[in-house]
Amino acid sequence: VNSMAGAMEQRTTPAPPGDIRIAEITEDSIRVTWAEAAGAVDSYRVHIYPADGDNPTGSVDDGDTLQYTFTGLTAGTLYNISVKSVSDQWKSATRTKEQRTTPAQPGNISIADTTEDSISIKWAEAAGAVDSYTVRICPADGDNPTGSVDDELDCIYNGLTPKTLYNISVTTVSGERKTATRAKEQSTIPAPTDDISIEDCNKGKRAEHNSSPN
Repeated sequence: VNSMAGAMEQRTTPAPPGDIRIAEITEDSIRVTWAEAAGAVDSYRVHIYPADGDNPTGSVDDGDTLQYTFTGLTAGTLYNISVKSVSDQWKSATRTKEQRTTPAQPGNISIADTTEDSISIKWAEAAGAVDSYTVRICPADGDNPTGSVDDELDCIYNGLTPKTLYNISVTTVSGERKTATRAKEQSTIPAPTDDISIEDCNKGKRAEHNSSPN
């Protein structure tokens, strides 16, 4: 009698990959690496959610460099990245990590109005996901040298010093991440001066003297 009759082969469930690490982040890409899973593995299945971009799902064979770059993503967006081990038709438990792409810079700053003690600015909206904009003026005098703008794309700095050169900056904020700063220089206008000159005063005195009775 054949003792192997009725025998069945069964593959054990593959072990999950090691921790996912973020190797590089840009406005439109995230590169991840991970540690090799214990035991027999054929490949690793990688996925990103939301599933936008050029390659939201991919596969990396065992023995290849354990890294993957998601491209064509949206700036300032929080993504959930997952990696699982694959052995034949079996898949491991999923290893996950969240990561936000770098926010995009705001558009160019333009000067809307300038007075002797105020500067009004506006800027173009940043591409991608934005929570707020941090605005700052230097030297940091005036009533509101630093602030946060959520819904509008403009800001007025008040209480400034006449005839002073200021550096104005706007930074995009998305979650815990900030972008590179957009900056512009602008001077307040000089304070008005007294219109009456010494010559005018002397003319007035001469006129007064000539009109006096003899």
